[in-house]
Amino acid sequence: RMRKSLPATLGALGMTKTCPTSSALTSASPFASASMVRLTPLAAAIADSVSPALPARLRTAATEPSAALPRLAGARLVAAGFARVVRVPLSVDIEGGFSDAPADVAALAARLVDLGVAGINLEDGASPPSLLCAKLEAIRERVARSGADLFVNVRTDVYLRGLAKGAEAAEETLRRAAQYREAGGDGLFVPGLADLDTATRIAREIAPMPLNLMLVPGLAPVDALREAGVRRLSAGAALAELALGDSRER
Repeated sequence: RMRKSLPATLGALGMTKTCPTSSALTSASPFASASMVRLTPLAAAIADSVSPALPARLRTAATEPSAALPRLAGARLVAAGFARVVRVPLSVDIEGGFSDAPADVAALAARLVDLGVAGINLEDGASPPSLLCAKLEAIRERVARSGADLFVNVRTDVYLRGLAKGAEAAEETLRRAAQYREAGGDGLFVPGLADLDTATRIAREIAPMPLNLMLVPGLAPVDALREAGVRRLSAGAALAELALGDSRER
């Protein structure tokens, strides 16, 4: 559904079908400075989860980690491949870190830094916030030992999974944001949130932590999002799926 509605969504936002997958604003050194000031065109390459809809002839262990490799090894392969060819800061979505063990997630983050990755997305999913906090603390300790910079964009699934409703969803998001920021998170990604007033409030209360939203039907135009304090927009795998759909139609 997202793939089919994406062109209309982009049009309503004042963007084109060929626009990048994300407008990035972050605070770690590769993403910093002007990107913290306002919503701007893409400043980062996002290596997102690969869709199972990818044609079989194009699927490899590198593009579909779950097919031929353990997901952890696959994530490293994907990151290494992107890092060799992109000339912009590279951010990798590692879901929940492919482990509930904070030390293992920190080891993955450190390996990605070694490969040249500048940022990661790390999500809480259905797990308790305390687990993600432990992962964030382990990542910060491990990366600090190397003297490197890594921007950690923390994804909370309160809205996406319907973990709370109405006003309570905003309150729970803010509670988690405070915990994640204290544990070492740099940015907050709230997929599923589309209400402009709520986004404005969350952006204001978590500042200077930048707020990241997902492109969904009904989302306000970019200018309104910028004024609301949103600093990053993501389409996840939707644009790649759209492109693949167009290639099949041709």
